[in-house]
Amino acid sequence: MLNKILKNVFHIQLVKYITVGILNTLLTLTIIWLLTIIFSFSPYFANIIGYVIGLINSFLWNKTWTFNNRNKITPTLIRFLIAFLLAFSVEFVNLHLMLNYTEFEPFTCQLISNVIYTFMNFILSKYFTFKTT
Repeated sequence: MLNKILKNVFHIQLVKYITVGILNTLLTLTIIWLLTIIFSFSPYFANIIGYVIGLINSFLWNKTWTFNNRNKITPTLIRFLIAFLLAFSVEFVNLHLMLNYTEFEPFTCQLISNVIYTFMNFILSKYFTFKTT
């Protein structure tokens, strides 16, 4: 019985995480696209701005809705920022390498790098950032 309840909770959290992730990815990529294509900002600057806005959005939705996390906000935010910095660093290095060593269009580089970031951040969120303490 308990196993079934835990399994259902996990599936609900997974669906919520995916929902937040999809909406957050759309928000982040839309901002990057607008800044890069419409406003001619550099891909690097657009990436940083897009991810900062996405970071705020993701923390709020995942803490309150996805994981219903009631841990103190400061330690949770610190873990969230650590996880973000790890995932973002890997993403940003990948973006730099792709922009400089491939023939892909800059936005394609953004998309591929975003997939790497999303996967890494999911793992960190589930098992590090929003774990119940």
